[in-house]
Amino acid sequence: MENKITTLHSSEYILLCQSCKEWLQLLGYSSHSIPFLCYHIRDFLLYQEQSGKGSLDQLTATDAGDFISHLQTITGIRTKRNYSP
Repeated sequence: MENKITTLHSSEYILLCQSCKEWLQLLGYSSHSIPFLCYHIRDFLLYQEQSGKGSLDQLTATDAGDFISHLQTITGIRTKRNYSP
């Protein structure tokens, strides 16, 4: 099993994750949905850090597509199949 890094190091990314949680609460998102959405935001930002992009100004529109392509190579724990787009 692969050891997955789960801690953000970029102070910008950490602040963004905290702000997203507060923003979702302000918008009235379900308390059950917020952790799920924040998990995926953090996962995207972790991927960016591992790709050498540690600040927001380094992100481009193609980074989202690259992340989706990356997800399609990962095998799901429950289904044992690759994630679909």
